[in-house]
Amino acid sequence: MMNGSTWRAAAVAVAILWCGAAQAAVYYVDYDGGSDDNAGTSPEAAFKHAPGAPEAKGPAKAVTLMPGDKVVFKGGVSYPGTINGKTSGEPGKPIVYDGNTEGTFGKGKAVIEGAVPVEGWVRCASADEAGGNPNWRKIFHTRVPKPRVWSLLNLCDAEKSLPLAQSPNPSDPIFQENISEYYRVERPMGNTFAGKIYFEKGAAGNSTTPLIGVLTGNPAVVQPIAGGAFTVEMEKPVTVKAVGIQPQPNYAAVKEVAFYGDGKELLKVALAPATRQIQKFDLPEEVTVRKLTFKLLSAGDGVTSNWTKIGRVAAYAADGTDVLGGDIHTSIQDEKVLTQADKHYYDGMWAGIHGGNNMVYYQKVRSYDPASHTLRIDYFSGNIYPQTRYSLYNSVRLIDVPGEYSVEETDDPAVCKVFLMPEKADDAGPVGIVRSQCGAGIAMMGASHVVIQGFRVQRQGNNSGPVGISARGPGQDVTIRDCEVTMVRLGTGIATTQVDGVLVEGCTVSDNPGHTKGIVLRNGKNATCRNCTLVRNTSTGIDYYTVDGGLVTGCTVLDHLGMHANGLTFYLGCKNITVERNRVFRGHVCLTFQEAENFVIRNNVFDGNGTTMVVGLWPSQPMRNIQILNNTFVRSNHATDWQTGLFTNSKKIEGLVVRNNIIDGLCGTPFVAKDAVFAYNLYTRLGPQRQDKQFGEGEFFEPDLKKVFVDPEGGDWRLRPGSPAIDAGTAVDVTDDFAGNKRPQGKALDLGAYEAESK
Repeated sequence: MMNGSTWRAAAVAVAILWCGAAQAAVYYVDYDGGSDDNAGTSPEAAFKHAPGAPEAKGPAKAVTLMPGDKVVFKGGVSYPGTINGKTSGEPGKPIVYDGNTEGTFGKGKAVIEGAVPVEGWVRCASADEAGGNPNWRKIFHTRVPKPRVWSLLNLCDAEKSLPLAQSPNPSDPIFQENISEYYRVERPMGNTFAGKIYFEKGAAGNSTTPLIGVLTGNPAVVQPIAGGAFTVEMEKPVTVKAVGIQPQPNYAAVKEVAFYGDGKELLKVALAPATRQIQKFDLPEEVTVRKLTFKLLSAGDGVTSNWTKIGRVAAYAADGTDVLGGDIHTSIQDEKVLTQADKHYYDGMWAGIHGGNNMVYYQKVRSYDPASHTLRIDYFSGNIYPQTRYSLYNSVRLIDVPGEYSVEETDDPAVCKVFLMPEKADDAGPVGIVRSQCGAGIAMMGASHVVIQGFRVQRQGNNSGPVGISARGPGQDVTIRDCEVTMVRLGTGIATTQVDGVLVEGCTVSDNPGHTKGIVLRNGKNATCRNCTLVRNTSTGIDYYTVDGGLVTGCTVLDHLGMHANGLTFYLGCKNITVERNRVFRGHVCLTFQEAENFVIRNNVFDGNGTTMVVGLWPSQPMRNIQILNNTFVRSNHATDWQTGLFTNSKKIEGLVVRNNIIDGLCGTPFVAKDAVFAYNLYTRLGPQRQDKQFGEGEFFEPDLKKVFVDPEGGDWRLRPGSPAIDAGTAVDVTDDFAGNKRPQGKALDLGAYEAESK
């Protein structure tokens, strides 16, 4: 330990180091063995905390990083909390955060740890204490700080995130939104209101925003904006003193509204255009009515849209009660699964519902009627499918396999009770259980010219949008290299926003539960993702949003089976991007993009695993200049006509060129712009748009994969000797193949991602 005078001398030395043209410094951090009173400039005198960190003290706190500086964290040591960086380097002189890439300071990677131990475990003393669970002797409980939402509590052991209690149990615990394993009922859910709500003649909405949402705060479409009317019909008459309406902000403004009771006009008003809250209007006198009609009379100044959204309507009694806010809920009736005799059995549970825009939505259970086998849940405002798929979550009653846990309410609003059936336990309770406490591992804020390399970042969670490694701009020239990110719940592994010149290279993002994306790069220019591996994440592997200029190359995306867990996705106006030499397999849709411009997709191997389409060009927004060259798109879903190797159902694609590919079927080509070019492709499946075998120039059909590939059953998609794909291509701007071999090696380019080496 330094005394006061020694500390001041060290601080002066640090200050002198930064003056003039001082040489860039290297600092060392050892959370276990270091001290903030050390000089920090050698492994033997390492700091405990990162230089300048809020929790640092003494000389460590006094340091201000300068361009060219490097901070090395000791390998094999866990650093708890978040590494925050706001200081920029300079071009050619980045500030480097290093997790022991040279291997000279500790062993292995430095670990940025987002979790803390969970203590105070008590074994359940009876079945009643475990909600009647027959496994009660194996279940423990404790109390921890309550997260904002139960699903944010990230409980982990040394190797993995643990699964929340669920029924039915998924075959792979990390994929808890696998709707193919949900309960199924061959009927839709029911939305219940003790009355009726309907559009008047000449008015309409849409199927994805049910009109009943105006009673629950879930905005509904109403058209036309001048004359559109809807009626709420109560089960019995109510006495009303005032009415209210809330046009949804950021939609077409409504200027005037009229209110009717049992067909008689009660009031006509002008709405305040800038008011976002519900607008309340007193009636001239109290009325007793069964039917209340809300009619839009005119649009706001300058509005050209013929429709808008209404956020909420209300009718108030004399005491201020909203008489329209009664028991509005959604029901699931299932005679095969919902068979418990106890009407309180499902209390506290949540239902995961497949609906809306092909998503899982979590609704709290309100009540259960054993006689009708009906579960009443919070009102579901999204699109309801004809077939109900659902799963039950988060109750000690559902815990039936080791590792499952539940997060339950207590009388203390700041504390929740956690039940767990551990895989390992001793006399003190579950062994090695931790919970996420930090929402970020490494976070750069407005910093440019920064390198982050060589870390293992793990177990971030417990708040909305946790992230392993992030960089938020405005900024430029940020490199994230050779890092591992794992066990982040309901967030993102690696994310950048408003940073130009991003390079994410050689990183592995894996086994992140909940609904967690792998790598997300958004709102920047020249973003590169190179040689990264993404395995078993529960949402999309690599996402680009509104990126101008970039490259995705050499990446492997494997086993992404969560809801909307695509392999590669490019949305919201991405342009000038090359996607090459990537392999995506054993997951959902390998590649999706929309609203894209100037893309080159070449030398990729995309394997749909027989369960989905392989590549989807979504039709919602225009696209132009898309080149798809020398790719292998295999194993689409042959059980569904439109889920083919390439789905291109859009009239809004200009300049689409598809050449030299091996494609497992095509769907949508009649809807593609007339200038689209399909030539020199081998189809291993015809698909809806090739049944007539009217192929483009150089195209042909070969359904026997064994004639084309070395080992299709084993996933070896190289061309076998004598394959019809050899020398069957045309000249395009592709000079090598997936493996880096030169093209062509014969008379012409081969089809697909691989060039045969010997012919």
